[in-house]
Amino acid sequence: MPELEPILKKAILNLRSGHLDREEDVKLAVILPILNALDWNSADPAALRPEHPAGPGRVDYALLCHGRPQVFVEAKRRGALDARAESQLFGYAANNGVPLLVLSDGLCWDFYLSMADGRPEERRFHRLELRSEDRVPEYAATLDNWLHRRQVASGDARRGAESRLERDRSLTRARDALPGAWRAVTEEPDGLLCDLLAERVAAMVGTEPRRSDIKEFLRHLSASRPSPDPAGRSLAQSPERPVAQELAARTAADAVPRSHGDGGFRRGASAGASSVPTTGTAAGEETLQDIVRTLMRTVLEDFPDTLDGETIDRLATTTNPMGLKIGNHALIRKVADGTKVNGYNRYWRQPFSERWYVCSQWSRQDHRHNADTLAAWVGSLIDGMEEGGARRRLRDIFDRLSAHGE
Repeated sequence: MPELEPILKKAILNLRSGHLDREEDVKLAVILPILNALDWNSADPAALRPEHPAGPGRVDYALLCHGRPQVFVEAKRRGALDARAESQLFGYAANNGVPLLVLSDGLCWDFYLSMADGRPEERRFHRLELRSEDRVPEYAATLDNWLHRRQVASGDARRGAESRLERDRSLTRARDALPGAWRAVTEEPDGLLCDLLAERVAAMVGTEPRRSDIKEFLRHLSASRPSPDPAGRSLAQSPERPVAQELAARTAADAVPRSHGDGGFRRGASAGASSVPTTGTAAGEETLQDIVRTLMRTVLEDFPDTLDGETIDRLATTTNPMGLKIGNHALIRKVADGTKVNGYNRYWRQPFSERWYVCSQWSRQDHRHNADTLAAWVGSLIDGMEEGGARRRLRDIFDRLSAHGE
């Protein structure tokens, strides 16, 4: 079978040419070559059947494993992906037992779980857009993961899609809960937000404000600004990390309390640094802990396959070469209440990947050395990865860690 990446590059050029005006053009110049490269041989009726009878009509392509359709692919002309097209595709799939559905106009590829609950648009678990030749390795990895014949035949594509859809729906619920959570945080008289504001002000001017001033400020803020309302923002609008996950990451980032550790700062009027040693980092610039949060969220949530059991065991020990400690929430039962060290929370309060808590105190000492060690570790992960979006994101983290090293 032809290699996928050259096929994708040619498809992007065809899409840019302006010559693909008809649905048939999209099929012949983009969709069919990509399906062939994913091992769905168009010359093998046991693998791919065009114009397959389904429901009230015929679906453009049925992809078969062991004699049964496992994927329906419906093609449309450029710009014709809409609710009507979704309804048509799901009409074909009704009562056919086909797990995966794909709707594509060549540029956009929408992936659906046909037997999930909800409206068609609520069953979409991924959207891929073929726009940039520079991102072809990333596109190839995505298509290989969700649509390669090997993945479909083994059931891995369906299981992965189910997990992805459930995760995104959980994040949607978390996003929708943001207004109530915001009200609770701003109305709590001695809560986390007060601590955070006090810490940030101390980092900027060297003196903590009075609690009464903070509370008065928050009262005015709540009165003058409406609660955050994420309504109308769809997770499917972005093929990257969902907005609720990013917001949760920032909330967790801001939840790190002050420390009296050896690498921390002295609290009070003379305090001139934030709770994280920054070695001269100006207010608002990225700290080493900011990078570590990004690193651990990226590794634990987006690319868990980069961590084997031995690495997890090493990260879970009290001391390890990375200077970092993680813990499974099933073992750290008091984290939700705040496991304390010298009166301060030991772990970032929000779990990573709904499973792991990461120590928020790890970089209090010798943090430049830890940055170098962490950079070396990330470099070892990159060396074992194929070129693509995952490798580029970890490379960015490697460069940011290296900038903080000795």
